[in-house]
Amino acid sequence: MTKDKFGRPETSINFGNPSFTLVEWDETTTPDVIYSRGDYDEVCVIQKIDNAAGKISWAYGKWSDRTTLEYGDDRIFHRG
Repeated sequence: MTKDKFGRPETSINFGNPSFTLVEWDETTTPDVIYSRGDYDEVCVIQKIDNAAGKISWAYGKWSDRTTLEYGDDRIFHRG
């Protein structure tokens, strides 16, 4: 199966989209953290936005395991 740079399969509504477009998010499981995913497949690219640390990081794994995945540091954003 062909996948794009975010690991989305050809059947994804966001396949080939040059940016990460989320289809679902979770902002209640971990305080000050928002998890979002770009595909409805159980195994997908997951973005972790840590508001307390001011970091955005990424992982590839099961959406159900989002709180225990190892996230790679990708970007740091600066608050105001």
